Amino acid sequence: MNLIDIKKQVKLFGIIKNELAFWYNDYIQVGNQAIKTSDNDDYGIWDDVFVRTRNKIDEFYNLVTRQFEPWQNLRFKYYFYNNIYNSQEYEDGIYRLSYFNNGIEYILQVKSDVRTGLLDAHYVNNELTFILSQGGYTPSNLLFYSTTGERLWEYKTENPDWKINRMCIPMVDDVVVIINSYNLMTVSIEGYNIQTGEKLWVLKDDKHTDIFPCHFNVGDDKMLYACKSHWKNTDRNSKNIELTSINPHNGEFNRHILKEVDQHTVISPWNTCIYGNKLYYADNRLGCVLGVVDLDKKQIVDEFNFNLKKGFTMGAPVVTEDKIYQFIRNKKEVWVFDK
Repeated sequence: MNLIDIKKQVKLFGIIKNELAFWYNDYIQVGNQAIKTSDNDDYGIWDDVFVRTRNKIDEFYNLVTRQFEPWQNLRFKYYFYNNIYNSQEYEDGIYRLSYFNNGIEYILQVKSDVRTGLLDAHYVNNELTFILSQGGYTPSNLLFYSTTGERLWEYKTENPDWKINRMCIPMVDDVVVIINSYNLMTVSIEGYNIQTGEKLWVLKDDKHTDIFPCHFNVGDDKMLYACKSHWKNTDRNSKNIELTSINPHNGEFNRHILKEVDQHTVISPWNTCIYGNKLYYADNRLGCVLGVVDLDKKQIVDEFNFNLKKGFTMGAPVVTEDKIYQFIRNKKEVWVFDK
């Protein structure tokens, strides 16, 4: 891993369907195209989409037309799921969603008493399954539907005080993994058959020891991986960088200590990504470190210390076939490394 470039004055950075997006002071670079910006607009990257807010109206950047389009014509799922979502409405207790699949338009109607529900779609063995999370981003139940709108099953948290981590619902083959938290601490991880709702396994942390991460990446081997630092480990003494793996089909859980570190280590499971058989993490300890973990060897195989002053933080690395990109938001820089 060698530093080859530092891009300065970057206000926002991300990747949109394998195209790098840089927001500079007066333009956005998406792939090979430059888009002029305005000081009066606001920009963000949500769910693999570049979003612009202009005159209090949300618009998204369409990679096909290469233009910003009104949010009501939202088509970002086209890039993420190979589908096109044209609209999502809630009226008289019914969610209505129109979408395209293989060139055919479908209308999905789902009854719900909760207006703040969020509807997502996922491919399971090349078939679409819809998930409605009632209560927005911190729901206590999930509703699963077929492509035609038939309710398949409902998931409810075991404890009414628990909240579902809607931002991370891994799916591997026909298994959906649901993560529950209490006071921002993961207390259970459960695996279900996504079509039938059959519970396959459960992992519980009844003593709230912070043994389970809150976010997992799916590896090429279909295992779930997470990397985090433990200030308060199960033995309450050691301070480690740990790699966690879960087999989504049977719930087999393993932890590997990658490195003993000092108390300043701050690795959030969200600040990680997987490319190939390697996991990349951003460590926000004093100085900031970019690390690479070989998932086969269960070892840290490379590290780069940015030697930054206290107060600088990094998000998840962005990795492509030949490069690693690390955005340092409060420094407004993207550091580029070759692999």
